[in-house]
Amino acid sequence: MDEKCRSLLLQNRAALAKDIKTSYIMDNMISDGVLTVKEEESVKAQATSLERANHLINLILEKNNRAYISFFNALLHEGYKDLASLLREGVNIDLSTSGRHITTGITSYAPSHLHPHCTSLSQHPSCMSSSTKPYIHHTQSQNSQSLTPSP
Repeated sequence: MDEKCRSLLLQNRAALAKDIKTSYIMDNMISDGVLTVKEEESVKAQATSLERANHLINLILEKNNRAYISFFNALLHEGYKDLASLLREGVNIDLSTSGRHITTGITSYAPSHLHPHCTSLSQHPSCMSSSTKPYIHHTQSQNSQSLTPSP
């Protein structure tokens, strides 16, 4: 993980640990492939919610920028926009633009979210600074539209 991301996590650890519900955050991170079920179990084994949150943050600190971005997106998805804004500088995006996360089934926009495998807006063709460019691919299936993550 780069120093900026690490520094932001460490600086904001107390606020993050105090407020997050780890089970919801971890579900998102497991879906993104950045957290294992074994790691989830180690977090759940902690006695208090504060200990669980601190343990999750420690796991993220041991990982790469992809885990940081997944955590950031999970915060947004679970309604922790204020906490996500504390980590915004680590992903070089502007949270003032309204966007929605992919797992809600509603189109997400690059200014609010990045692919977990992208470490900046420039690394993926769809992770652009344009607020109208969705970062997901759309596929049509008969009468409904399903959303799938970009590769």
